[in-house]
Amino acid sequence: MAILEKYPQLHTKVTSMIEGVKLESYREEILRPADNRAGCTGMPSDPAFYEIYGENLVSAGKYHEVIRYREHMMPLADALWHHIG
Repeated sequence: MAILEKYPQLHTKVTSMIEGVKLESYREEILRPADNRAGCTGMPSDPAFYEIYGENLVSAGKYHEVIRYREHMMPLADALWHHIG
């Protein structure tokens, strides 16, 4: 705990986190399976922020093409998921 004195931002956060809790409670870490693709499938109903921003940059002549969710991001995500199995 003495090391936290060197990091005031963390000191407050850690102190409030462990206040009233026995440190023994933090000795065991439990890992459970999670659905890593939750929220990653399907098309968002609105254009992503980066698409709108990209459209402005293309209009200004800074770039030739907008990075699109459907055309660029989903194929990349799918390729990564298939690669890792």
